[in-house]
Amino acid sequence: MTALLVDAGPLHALLDRRAAWHARSVRLLESHPGPLTVPTPPDSISSISS
Repeated sequence: MTALLVDAGPLHALLDRRAAWHARSVRLLESHPGPLTVPTPPDSISSISS
């Protein structure tokens, strides 16, 4: 199964019903059968583990 790389744009549109890409983001994220991968900056990983 292939992971889908999702950045902030589709995630924001998913949560904001007024966003121009809301319906498209909902369709994409609900229909993707695999896992979703959200990139994080390297600094956030080290601050979580500290």
